[in-house]
Amino acid sequence: MKIEVGWLQHHPHETEVFHLSKKIEGIEIAGETVTFPEEVHVDLTLTNTGRMIVGNGKINAVAILTCGRCLRPYQLPMLVDFYVQLVEEGAAVTRDEVETGDVLVIRDEKVDLEPLVIENIVVNLPLVRVCNEDCRGFCPGCGVDLAVEACRCQEEEIDPRWEALKALLDNKN
Repeated sequence: MKIEVGWLQHHPHETEVFHLSKKIEGIEIAGETVTFPEEVHVDLTLTNTGRMIVGNGKINAVAILTCGRCLRPYQLPMLVDFYVQLVEEGAAVTRDEVETGDVLVIRDEKVDLEPLVIENIVVNLPLVRVCNEDCRGFCPGCGVDLAVEACRCQEEEIDPRWEALKALLDNKN
């Protein structure tokens, strides 16, 4: 996902817009592979400030994740905003000039955005991956998928403080 910024480097106070698409292979995160069924789309607007090139972008992707409750794969549409600063290789840039966001180095009038895109996708993935809020997952007792069938657990756990009352009810019947 490389872009050519040579023209913009030599034209201060100009702006250039990029529309990029690329198929990204699976990303390994904590033992889980996150895949993308479609191309990842990036829209980026870069402006040469005269000192460096700054840009705002938007990543549009669909990630396939595994639900932490039912273990089924599900699709998560993602729309991620990002900010980037581009500096020439060997340029003297002070810490005050570097704002929040990522700084990428321009090499041979080109910049590779793929690591930045992947990083922004990973940072914006949910920590708790659930296919939907109503997902019931598996019964911790019998292990049945609660979305497919009812729990097969027979035993009722009774608080020991109430066992005497249960015994009275059992004697009554």
